[in-house]
Amino acid sequence: MHHHAELAVYSFLQKAMKGESDMAENIREQVAQDVKAALEKQFSGPSRDEFKLRMSNIGRPKCQLWFEKNDSEDKTPLPPHFLMNMIIGDIVEAVFKGLLRAAGISFTDNEKVTLKLEDGTEINGEFDMVLDDAVDDVKSASPWSYQNKFASSAALADGDSFGYIAQLVGYSRAAGKRMGGWWVVNKANGEF
Repeated sequence: MHHHAELAVYSFLQKAMKGESDMAENIREQVAQDVKAALEKQFSGPSRDEFKLRMSNIGRPKCQLWFEKNDSEDKTPLPPHFLMNMIIGDIVEAVFKGLLRAAGISFTDNEKVTLKLEDGTEINGEFDMVLDDAVDDVKSASPWSYQNKFASSAALADGDSFGYIAQLVGYSRAAGKRMGGWWVVNKANGEF
């Protein structure tokens, strides 16, 4: 079943290709501001070497988190193209949200939240959007990941090596909203 927002974006894109619709100036400006903010975050943010629990890593295996925290000197450094991949994901998110806006879909944009655990631990993060009163996340994916990992919720649960399910559950609980789902964009061809 297709979500009403998905159908609205497809309709908008079809009309745009025929020259029958336009993305309003204020929406184009918002996309540009979102990309600028993403570049500032990626280039002016804190070092990626310092370990801390974040919504984006809480679903990873405990042993992986332990080694990231406790064995940082022997940790293999991230390759330079890792940053490029993060930037591409940020740009995809900004453009996809622009398409939702242009298609007339209302949503609440990014919000920083804190999940407070029973032991006093606080885990911070920033969700992508609240649509239909549920927290949704926008992901960019390789063709393989798009066709296999994100083929269904069961497929994602079976191969969730990045902890996307725990991340979305954490955002939802911290925001006091129900868990929505993922808007996944294939980086190779733009399918979503």
